[in-house]
Amino acid sequence: PGSPSWGRQHVVYEMRVEGVPAVAPADGAAAAGGGAAECSGQPEAVAWEVSRRFSQFVRLHDELLCSHAPEVRASGCRLPAKFRLPTLLPTAADLAAEGADRMGPLQAYLDCVLASEALRAAPATRRFLGAD
Repeated sequence: PGSPSWGRQHVVYEMRVEGVPAVAPADGAAAAGGGAAECSGQPEAVAWEVSRRFSQFVRLHDELLCSHAPEVRASGCRLPAKFRLPTLLPTAADLAAEGADRMGPLQAYLDCVLASEALRAAPATRRFLGAD
């Protein structure tokens, strides 16, 4: 089962966002922890999961390059390459394997973006995480 558009199937990546008090999930993101709360001057870290397609990561990266190019370059954040499936009509198992191979590098990319205060606060990142 896949997307009805043009009979193509898509892989959705489940990313975990942790320890980012400056960005809190909106209603559309699944919260896995508490919200941002003040406790002795330190905001409580939050954790939640976001589901995104690879094309959404590409859009995030492109928007960050347009709006925060020096910060992206300084951070060293690199979007992993998009793999190509060897068949014209991939099976669900092909897509699952490709998604599993790409999950770690995408999580590393997201962690890199969130490690930079400027990139974490960027409107594109906040939209990507569902915080706006």
